[in-house]
Amino acid sequence: MAFVEGSTTDAAEYLKKAGLATSSGNCSTLAATVPGSDGAAAAALSCTVANPGRLGTAGNVKVTLARSADGIYTCKVVGFPTGTGSEKYLPAGCTASAT
Repeated sequence: MAFVEGSTTDAAEYLKKAGLATSSGNCSTLAATVPGSDGAAAAALSCTVANPGRLGTAGNVKVTLARSADGIYTCKVVGFPTGTGSEKYLPAGCTASAT
């Protein structure tokens, strides 16, 4: 994503320059937030899961990549099941988040 950073201030253009569509077979919506002047973005890239099945309600299950000011991306998920044993549904490297 480094080649995109600093080259646009528009979220739609950010997606385009990153080579991403606004949706895919797995994501009913792909969205981007252009990093701020410090390089951070709480939801740099976000996927609303198209058919979440047992994971949750359609439109409420999301996988988000947050970007720190240092350029480090972390994965967070929203709307996934919670409680004992639910961690098996989390994508590798992702943590559950309330928002």
